[in-house]
Amino acid sequence: MTDTTLTLYLVRHPETDMNAARRLAGSTEAQLSPLGLEQAQLVTARFHGVPLTRVYSSPQVRCRVVAEQVTRGANLTLQLLGDLREAEMGEWEGREFSELERPYPQAREAWRSDPHFGPPGGESALAVWDRVQGALRTIVEHGPGAALVMSHGLTLRTALGALTGYTRHTAWNHYPFRLTNTSVTVAEVLDPAWPLKPGAVVLHKLNDTYHLSESAGA
Repeated sequence: MTDTTLTLYLVRHPETDMNAARRLAGSTEAQLSPLGLEQAQLVTARFHGVPLTRVYSSPQVRCRVVAEQVTRGANLTLQLLGDLREAEMGEWEGREFSELERPYPQAREAWRSDPHFGPPGGESALAVWDRVQGALRTIVEHGPGAALVMSHGLTLRTALGALTGYTRHTAWNHYPFRLTNTSVTVAEVLDPAWPLKPGAVVLHKLNDTYHLSESAGA
């Protein structure tokens, strides 16, 4: 990592009450669970002393709660990007996948395997890809530095796909990334210019959660 590269710290939000109940949240403003409140403190502590130059976040509360704490600690200004919000699940929000089998037969498989398919009133993988490209462009075009990006599971999987060479027509189940709550993924953009050139991104850490089991964070 050098002065001419951009280091991205991609962080998923802490556990919410809907995560704990295995319900689809999407655009719903889910509240942090008791475990999520603890995770928020631990992941915030992890970034103490990390020389961040900017902090971006989804405007949804479950992301902002950490981003605001990190921003204050680093004496930076939080930048909210609407394109970092979670995939909208429409009529499926608040439900478990098992509850969808009767009203929407084979819906889960269609959602996972067809990038054009979206829940009624929600977004397809293709729609999420297009807006995530907007967020990445904003972040990359700011140039070199170290940026914390607080976002959501599906949104970050899409961003990682875009950074590592997947295409716009990739379905959800084709991404190999599993991102747990408050996991930290570190990617280095060697040439922070848009559009990204092939091979411009090096992945250093994926789904790292050591801060959840260790008291020291750095």
